[in-house]
Amino acid sequence: MLSQQLFLVILSVALSAIIYRISASPHTTGVPAVIRDPVLRISAILLLGNFVDMASGSYKQFSAPMQDDQVELADDSPAAARQRAKSEWVLLGALVDRLVLILYLAITIITLIRFSSIL
Repeated sequence: MLSQQLFLVILSVALSAIIYRISASPHTTGVPAVIRDPVLRISAILLLGNFVDMASGSYKQFSAPMQDDQVELADDSPAAARQRAKSEWVLLGALVDRLVLILYLAITIITLIRFSSIL
């Protein structure tokens, strides 16, 4: 049981480093559409709505509330495209992180149930 938990911790640390690398690296393009579409579908199930809003560009964070007479500029600038690409990669990292958490919890609970007679 100890070796299994040690393996899970080592795997968790390695996957955390990979997730950090996925979400923090400078990406010039977004996540490929083949990966992005399933990620968007699965992320709704895993309650990652805020990350989906960031990746779709509908999430706006303002330091001050906008007035009625202020006009919102279009998001066609290269900076907005880079931010959207970065948000897509952060969404992918959050999805992988959530899936690994579920896997880790499932393995831990199954192990605990399996060895509950020993405790």
